[in-house]
Amino acid sequence: MAGLGATATSRSTGIRIECAVTLGRWKRPPTAGGSSDQAMLIDKFEQGLEQGPGIDALDNGRQSSLTTPGITSMG
Repeated sequence: MAGLGATATSRSTGIRIECAVTLGRWKRPPTAGGSSDQAMLIDKFEQGLEQGPGIDALDNGRQSSLTTPGITSMG
């Protein structure tokens, strides 16, 4: 799902899009999937901090986004 969304959005906008999706389940740890290692790294970082736009989305049930202009690599 994350890969398909990132690919479709990237093609339609002409901008590279990364996507991570986290599934929150009652009394279980969240499960995450992503379109790239970079997207998964950001998601894992947020989960470790227990804060950020992804955590906010799990808490309030609404999608969120993170824009990182100018960042092309995290390694």
